[in-house]
Amino acid sequence: MKAALLDFKTLNVPQEALKELNKLDINLEVFNTTHESETLERIKNCDIVLTNKVILNEALLSKATRLKYIGVLATGTNNIDIDYIKKNKIILKNVTRYSTESVAQHTITLMLNLATQQNRYIQSCQRGDWSKSEVFCRLDLPIFELKGKTLGIIGFGNIGARVNELAKCFGMNTLIAESFIETSTNRTPLKELIKKSDFITLHCPLCERTKNLVNEDFLNQMKPSSFLINTSRGGVVNESNLLGALENNKIQGAALDVLSEEPPSLGNELYNYKGNNLFITPHNAWASAEARKKLISITAENLKFFLKETLKS
Repeated sequence: MKAALLDFKTLNVPQEALKELNKLDINLEVFNTTHESETLERIKNCDIVLTNKVILNEALLSKATRLKYIGVLATGTNNIDIDYIKKNKIILKNVTRYSTESVAQHTITLMLNLATQQNRYIQSCQRGDWSKSEVFCRLDLPIFELKGKTLGIIGFGNIGARVNELAKCFGMNTLIAESFIETSTNRTPLKELIKKSDFITLHCPLCERTKNLVNEDFLNQMKPSSFLINTSRGGVVNESNLLGALENNKIQGAALDVLSEEPPSLGNELYNYKGNNLFITPHNAWASAEARKKLISITAENLKFFLKETLKS
């Protein structure tokens, strides 16, 4: 079967890392990146397509008449036209549980930076500010402890559950938001969680129910002293509303690993915001070396199972 990996460069691993895929009985062509204008040419004769973030919509998929299998090298599948592949019986497999530790660790790191201002203190030292101090230390930026603070977790899959465990190690109280999918008596109503939390961390998928979940109304309900953390998908947050909340000190701060457009354009207002109450990391929460290795291994196992079942039929 003919196969294409459309955006290998997003994994930032050597070619030898694909050895498990190369062992499979497929003719795999690997592309570092695939621009929108190149996608059709690269998928139209494929039986198998592997992608991380390349968009595969109906207009493209309808012309890939041989396509039987799409492997997403990520957990989120919002770049794939799900309705189309269901109607046309194209198998879709994503990868779950590969980045749980990496994203949870990154989330806690963001929260610690918000509490300790460590990133700003490091920058201050690099500027030579410490040597100008009249006393032995610098305490001009506020520092507080996580113990006793309340963390609201929205999205309680593998990552949300792991963040919950780690937060409790710091002595934090945690609230788990009601599910967007099913009713649970053990969860906290969303409005109650928003009002009570000192930190709110997002771990939900991007879908119609969660798009622009964090909007002006949501932000107005947060404590003025609270912080927002997003390591899920940029579209869960209305960026214009968040920018307004930060500029007007409606919340104390935010830390983001994702934006609605990635990479962000130079004109993105939130990306260009210079206030000290926001810091952004470049969508790399998922990307520990261990997580990327696991990602490729699971992708290969998923594809191996598909090929085995195809031979049976």
